[in-house]
Amino acid sequence: MNNNSIDNLARMVKEGFDKTATKEDVSAVRDDIGRVEDRLDRIEKLILQNHEERLKRIEDALGWPVRKSA
Repeated sequence: MNNNSIDNLARMVKEGFDKTATKEDVSAVRDDIGRVEDRLDRIEKLILQNHEERLKRIEDALGWPVRKSA
């Protein structure tokens, strides 16, 4: 390899590392993902709670559940 090839290779390697995410970048992304997960959990709970309430109203209107005496 001549000097020019080695210099080109070194420049390409440096450019590759310049574009690599830092630990701070990765940490920030993890924090963002954590916040998104928290929000999705809250949304899921609200949806499930809403469905439970709707089902209860329907069951009450239909007189369900019908309990048979033993």
